Amino acid sequence: MFPSDPVAKDFTCGATKRSYIITHGLAPYLRDLLLADVKKANTGFTVHYDETTTIQIKKQMDIILRYWSVEQNKVVVYYVASLFFGHAEAKTVTKHLLEALADNGLPVNKVIALFSNGPNVDTAITNLVNKELTDSPLPVMVDIGSCNLHKVHNAFGKGLAIFGHDAVDLALKLFYWFKHSAARRDDLKIVQFALELDSIFLLRHVESRWLSLQPAVTRILSQWLALTKYFRSSRQ
Repeated sequence: MFPSDPVAKDFTCGATKRSYIITHGLAPYLRDLLLADVKKANTGFTVHYDETTTIQIKKQMDIILRYWSVEQNKVVVYYVASLFFGHAEAKTVTKHLLEALADNGLPVNKVIALFSNGPNVDTAITNLVNKELTDSPLPVMVDIGSCNLHKVHNAFGKGLAIFGHDAVDLALKLFYWFKHSAARRDDLKIVQFALELDSIFLLRHVESRWLSLQPAVTRILSQWLALTKYFRSSRQ
């Protein structure tokens, strides 16, 4: 990268050295930049956290900040830390969350609100953090209600169970019909070319992510002429 620099020219870096540079060099530096920007804004921040079980069978909770950046003159979102623990009850998550904020020099009185992917657990954690604030004493966080996205997502899933079963079945069968066959894909491309349609592949619908059905069905409709001609030709 720097052939003209005598120091960089002879620099070597293996996997272990790269790991140390990132962990003990770049990470602390970038974290300091982030914290300085947060403190400069002096407007508070929201904390987003997501807890999941890793393939190592550990509970991992990622913490993310959203705040107004003076440097960039806009709202930004930045990763802060990942925490690991066994149990993920509300008290345990709250304890680790508050400790992480303290360790990174982020005052809890600057937290505007909390956001998580689990609305029920989030309510309990919010109550515990508010208790920590009122015991200080400090004002509580802003209450904007539970996560509306979860309600929309779950409502959409219930609707599909009654009205959208055929669409789900069609989207899945069409996707997997072409997914593992180069010959079928090639035959479909020939039909698409003949009909002057875009040579694009069908999208995968994930049954546990119900909102993915819309782009999958939209793609099917855009290729409906090609699909019907393909299957009619195959029958002949």
